[in-house]
Amino acid sequence: MPETKKLHYNKYLYKMQFRNSLAGIFRTEWQRKGNLSYAATKLNEYKTQLKTDTIITKTRWGNPEIVPIEDYHDANKLYRLLKQNKDYMIRCEYNTLNLYSNDLNMLKDISKKIHNKCDIWEPKVENIHFLLTNANVILVDEKPELEYKVTFGRKRGKPELASWLKKNTDKSKAGKIFISNCEKNSFLQGQYIYAKDEKVILLLQMLVGDNIARIDKLVSKQNIDK
Repeated sequence: MPETKKLHYNKYLYKMQFRNSLAGIFRTEWQRKGNLSYAATKLNEYKTQLKTDTIITKTRWGNPEIVPIEDYHDANKLYRLLKQNKDYMIRCEYNTLNLYSNDLNMLKDISKKIHNKCDIWEPKVENIHFLLTNANVILVDEKPELEYKVTFGRKRGKPELASWLKKNTDKSKAGKIFISNCEKNSFLQGQYIYAKDEKVILLLQMLVGDNIARIDKLVSKQNIDK
């Protein structure tokens, strides 16, 4: 089972992920006041369609796409189970649904009742207290040479950042794609690098301004107070 090594969204210990072609109807931003109203409307539409046409289709890029009947039934089950709970978060990536919660029993119950395979991330029991009391940390097995993971925001990269990173590989680590995106002045949202210490982070902030979205500290499991 995958291991949770940081709080998801600085709040949740557990994450469940599974594929479903109707995942998008559960997008948080489409619901009204978090009550799954959009999901309910779409499921009712698909129910009516199923009675009339004996199949369910959705539109993708302007073209009809057949929805597996198992996905429809799973979406109905998920809707009913989520209506009984409140403390969770949903994020969708096309046909992949990610469900975050601190209620492991709820996630396991869902995983038993739906057709598609579910993966559940959970922390080791001995690390739960540390994670809940320490936001913006990532647990690692060994003491890291570079202590911080720096994730970037919505703005474009800068050639001067790429130049600095290539000259200071002892203080930072960046992938080839990140370097290339900086050189081409491309967008960096969600991309990350590693930095040695807080002094390096200060230098990075001077180079990129307000384009740092998140900073996580890498902490060795061996050094945490359990």
